[in-house]
Amino acid sequence: MVLLCRRHHRAVHEEGFRVTLDAAGDAHFQRPDGRPLPTAPPAPAWAGPALGPTNDRLATAGTRIDGRTATPAWQGERLDLGWALSVLWRPRGGRSKK
Repeated sequence: MVLLCRRHHRAVHEEGFRVTLDAAGDAHFQRPDGRPLPTAPPAPAWAGPALGPTNDRLATAGTRIDGRTATPAWQGERLDLGWALSVLWRPRGGRSKK
C-alpha cells in the first residue's frame, strides 16, 4: 500500500500517473506516457544543530528571532478582510493594481 496526499492521489486516478510496487515493496512512479519519474535524492546529511544553517542565514541578514517574534498584536477586533487580502494576495505577474 502507498499513502498519497490528495493531490497525488488525484494524479494517479485522474491524470494517468501510475504507481507500481516491486517484489521488495518499493514504489515506482510513472508519468502518463510511461516514462519513470526520477527517484528523489536523499536529504543532505546534517550533524550540526537542527536549525544551524537557518540560524546562520538569519544572523547574516541581521534578523533576530526571540520569544516575542510571533506574539500577535491582535486585540480581538474584527478581521479587516479587504486589508488582509490586499496584503496577502498579489495578481499574477507580481504587480498589484492601485
